[in-house]
Amino acid sequence: MAWARRLWAAISRGERTLIAALLLFNLTILFLTIVMRFTLDMTPRWTEEASRYLMIWIVYLGVSQSIETGAEVRILLLPRLISSNAVNNLIKIAVLLICIVTSSLICIHGTKFAVFLFRNEQLPGSFRMPMGVIYLIIPASALLMALRYAIQLLHTLRSPRFGPSVFKWYEYAYKLIARTFYRT
Repeated sequence: MAWARRLWAAISRGERTLIAALLLFNLTILFLTIVMRFTLDMTPRWTEEASRYLMIWIVYLGVSQSIETGAEVRILLLPRLISSNAVNNLIKIAVLLICIVTSSLICIHGTKFAVFLFRNEQLPGSFRMPMGVIYLIIPASALLMALRYAIQLLHTLRSPRFGPSVFKWYEYAYKLIARTFYRT
């Protein structure tokens, strides 16, 4: 299990490094565009489109990173209204399962769409890169999100703070079913 933690830490570091590199590259493109506009009175046509696509990549990778740090958008009304830890734990597990399924569906359909764009060899207007490459960020980010949610689910189920109260519900339900149907 230690190798999995090291692998995931390396993936996370790589993701943060890629975000920083894309942001730096985007700022460089914009700076050079401004300098060229005011000194040479010309602007390359592809810079605006490249900057837009780089920002999209940065946002998608940032969403994946926000899950790791716990900074993603959440609605905490229901857990705050319910005082029972066991019920809150079940709600957290249900929410994580919904997030895993949603991220997986986005990954599957995003992959299909990127493959469709690759097959049709669609190119942006002034930026000579296949649209499939640009849209690959959707399934890649969704896969990372699904994996992060799955890791959170495993931590929730294995944590002494969350795990025992969740498993007590299973034990209670099992005992209730056993008493109801298997009376001796």
